[in-house]
Amino acid sequence: VDDDGYNTLGEGGGQLEVWADLDARKVTAILDGQAGWRQHRAVLELRHSSEWADWAKIDNQLLEQTVFAEFVEDHISSIAEPDAGRLVDIAQTLRGHVDTQWKQQKLLANGQTAFVWEERVEAKAGQKGDLAIPNELTLALRPFQGSDPVGVTARFRFRPSADGIRLGIRLVERERVLEGAFAEIVTDIDEGIPEGISVRFGV
Repeated sequence: VDDDGYNTLGEGGGQLEVWADLDARKVTAILDGQAGWRQHRAVLELRHSSEWADWAKIDNQLLEQTVFAEFVEDHISSIAEPDAGRLVDIAQTLRGHVDTQWKQQKLLANGQTAFVWEERVEAKAGQKGDLAIPNELTLALRPFQGSDPVGVTARFRFRPSADGIRLGIRLVERERVLEGAFAEIVTDIDEGIPEGISVRFGV
């Protein structure tokens, strides 16, 4: 392709076209595009990074305490906040119990009595129970192979159960993060192709 976006294929040539498919996370360059035979293409298919795939796999799941603690230990490099060592300690020592009780409540409108079930979860972490349990984590993840790390918010979740406490995370606005990372890659491509040609979104 020359400086004006026209290819040097000879007969059947045309002008460069570049298409970004948001759903497929794919960018296609048609070398003999506009007014050409549209037979020569270069395709960039983005793949998730290993750390993104790992966190996405446990997204919105509650894991056994030891399983979650081991996962955190294996992914310390991708945890920005809170301090990764403190999070490992929390994951290993978190303990809690559920206090439940019935409360009687009178419905004044018709004189009938109703009962309300209340549940209160108490949880502590640390050897002395003095570690603050975070509501959120900030992860530094590369959504795609070769892309720059971005900050991803994850809600920290835990739930006492009959066989011990279970822990997990829920990635916040996961699709929006992926769309933003894809848009940055498209912008980089757009700045690198000949002037006068821009990346179009579509299939």
